[in-house]
Amino acid sequence: MHLTLKQYNPPAGYGVPLFPYVPALSVGINAFLLGQLKQAAYERFGIWTAFVTLVYVLYSMPASAYRERKRSSLPDAKVAGDDRMPPRDSAQEMTEDVGAKKTAVS
Repeated sequence: MHLTLKQYNPPAGYGVPLFPYVPALSVGINAFLLGQLKQAAYERFGIWTAFVTLVYVLYSMPASAYRERKRSSLPDAKVAGDDRMPPRDSAQEMTEDVGAKKTAVS
């Protein structure tokens, strides 16, 4: 007795041409270029990164506090961008859906 099953062949997706060689060559070239930079370039990069991080932290803390205040002042409303609403009970949803259908039919 011979049974056959249909094989699942997932799509290949994106592939890097000449896989192990092109990425390795890219890493090597970038390492070489980074080695050619002067120390002043790394210092400027470090200062710029610290400045941007400071701006991000100083902006995000008040924005987060504002969002918390807005959420607490509206206990039953969903604040825009807030995906942390508690999940509804599936039995409650079914009961509400059936009730809505009955009133629509009547």
